[in-house]
Amino acid sequence: MDGDLNKLYSIDIENYEYAAVKEKYGCWIIRPDYINAGMLLLNMKKIRQTKLLEKARNKLRKRKFLFADQDAIFWSTTKKKILPRIYNEQSKFNKEDTIICHFCKRLMFRPYPHTENIKQWNVEKVHKILKCHYFDEDLKQYMELLKKYERDFKKEKNYE
Repeated sequence: MDGDLNKLYSIDIENYEYAAVKEKYGCWIIRPDYINAGMLLLNMKKIRQTKLLEKARNKLRKRKFLFADQDAIFWSTTKKKILPRIYNEQSKFNKEDTIICHFCKRLMFRPYPHTENIKQWNVEKVHKILKCHYFDEDLKQYMELLKKYERDFKKEKNYE
């Protein structure tokens, strides 16, 4: 993934509350413009004007949603901009043009239809279940930093 994250921040959303990518399955099952809230480019000025977050919180107080944050935001939105999938890829990890990859709950068909919610820090599952090795260099660096943090934390708290 060699994409430039600066491209995301150069997208004009002045007239929108936010920009988001369509949800992989939700745009087929729920509504064609249903979004994934895993990555949102927010226009806080517009959000304050339209009271998007206030409306979303009120919806959450009154009703249960399957995807609470995502549904509350979606159903409270006044105006959103749909972005290309490169800004929130939800399944294909090795596409060259992907800029942001989102490890979210996904539908798996084998060995039987089910969902998996594998996060990138669960390296063993990323390798074994998702068969994704695209981020191995980043994951290696993460594991080294985690070990260092744990060592330093134990030392600081005198756990050794």
